Amino acid sequence: FAQLPVPNGARELIARRVAKLVAAEKRLLEVASVIGRDFEFDILKAALEVEEDELLEAVDKLLKARILVDRRGFEDVLSFDQEKMRGVLLADIPASERRVLHEKVARALERRGESRLDDLVVRLAHHFTEAGLADKAMPYLPRAGERLEAGHLNEQAMKLYQSFLALLSRLGGDDREPWRETSVGVKERLARLLRLAG
Repeated sequence: FAQLPVPNGARELIARRVAKLVAAEKRLLEVASVIGRDFEFDILKAALEVEEDELLEAVDKLLKARILVDRRGFEDVLSFDQEKMRGVLLADIPASERRVLHEKVARALERRGESRLDDLVVRLAHHFTEAGLADKAMPYLPRAGERLEAGHLNEQAMKLYQSFLALLSRLGGDDREPWRETSVGVKERLARLLRLAG
């Protein structure tokens, strides 16, 4: 989820390109940038809170402008054509607004994935953490870390475990129920990954 810095020249080109868009298209791109490089139409619609016809029209224009691309083979998944475009849009959203958008995205993901939350834990942990909602992020962070660890993404898993422990500390410490047992497991996993990292 980390963003690479965008050179000033590229930033200016992107800003000029975005300036040519109408307000609805700009807003769509801002919200999509919060969701991620790839994003589902239904999550975008839920976060934007707009009518489907209006959204379809804006998406169609952005596809024709080659700002977005349709991910063939993935049902209702769109992508930014360039990650730099997404990075600039995301960086330009004020922090308070970005937190609100992360919360909307997380809640839309939760509603959508009630039957398959395990597939979404990494995204839910990210969006609830970015929204500043510690109580909502806490249950997802350890599960997301385990999921990343299982995929051999140890560095990202360690970051999530560290985020969990930092949030827990801010909330009053690791002997707080219901997090005591989880905290012990997270510390053990983190220590093991740190040993592996050398």
